[in-house]
Amino acid sequence: MTRTASFLPRRLGPVALGLWALACATATLVPAAAQAAARPLAQRALQGAVLHRMAQAAAPAPSASVALGGHPVIGLWDVELEDSGCHETYDVRPDGTLSVTSGRQMLDARFLVAPEPSEEGFYAWADQIVQDNGEPDCLGERAEPGQLAFAFLYFDRGRREFLMCESESLESCIGPFKRLDDDA
Repeated sequence: MTRTASFLPRRLGPVALGLWALACATATLVPAAAQAAARPLAQRALQGAVLHRMAQAAAPAPSASVALGGHPVIGLWDVELEDSGCHETYDVRPDGTLSVTSGRQMLDARFLVAPEPSEEGFYAWADQIVQDNGEPDCLGERAEPGQLAFAFLYFDRGRREFLMCESESLESCIGPFKRLDDDA
């Protein structure tokens, strides 16, 4: 067995392995150039792992829910979409589920989130819609069960607000999502 093989975690499910790959791509011991080269591969690994996990129709919410209890994303959040003035409310629960209300749309989803932020301060996020009421959201769009979304969350220092971004960059984000509950 080679020394590098010992770094591969054993007995990890595909989702945990995808999150592990993403963490490796952002590890502080890896040179920046290697991190940049590894990040797209790790993100694809995470997306593939999430697709695999969420495609299992009988699969319950992610088993990592015990670790989510103290995660900064757990709680009730509100975001106002500037262009429309419409609000979206996210109820993110420690069991790996969330409910979203956006305009007339109400949906339930499962989610996965990295336990720790990357070196840049972003948490990798993936969610899949489980059910919705068929109504349009704040932007007039309709959701479909099974639809997947991937994003990166960036929290303020007090963890009372976060931005949801397309990549690990603050250039293409929505928010801020503002915490509505006080128990965080």
